[in-house]
Amino acid sequence: MSEQIMEMIRRIKEMRELSDLSVERVANLLAIPVEQYEQYEQGTTDIPIGVLYKLSNIFNVELNVLLTGDDAKLHTYCLVRKGKGVPVNRHREYRFQDLAFNFSNRAVEPLYVEIDPDMPPVPHNHAGQEFDYIIEGRMKLTLHDKELILNEGDSIIYDSGYSHGMQALDDKPVKFIAIVVLQEASH
Repeated sequence: MSEQIMEMIRRIKEMRELSDLSVERVANLLAIPVEQYEQYEQGTTDIPIGVLYKLSNIFNVELNVLLTGDDAKLHTYCLVRKGKGVPVNRHREYRFQDLAFNFSNRAVEPLYVEIDPDMPPVPHNHAGQEFDYIIEGRMKLTLHDKELILNEGDSIIYDSGYSHGMQALDDKPVKFIAIVVLQEASH
């Protein structure tokens, strides 16, 4: 497990303790079993992005505080130069860069994502909606009970509360922009 992930886990546990919340209370607020939350804090299970968003709300901090330990400082705009996004290592199968890491009170989470070929899809879900735009390569998106093939230039928006997983096709990585809307859509 990378040092960055271990630091993030340490910050989550520290924020829980500073908030005077028990493991059981946080698990209850996340609506997950206590054992599952304990696995997150022990680093034995990857923490889904949706859980990280919920934890930032529970602890009343910006997501950036959990990810990097720094407060977001920018309120008007946040410019991120090519290749300079903050790495977010949540799944070994995916490489993420946070493209708004220093923008305060954001309503969306824009991410640059790369998935290597031959990596199996990692099914996950999170609150809100997700928009994906394929920059390079081809990707199979398994969304609920559908399998969709996306090519360069294709995009999709979907309810990310449904289970979804991505897989690179062919022999090269797929590169795409994922924009996660942090609040749930009204139905």
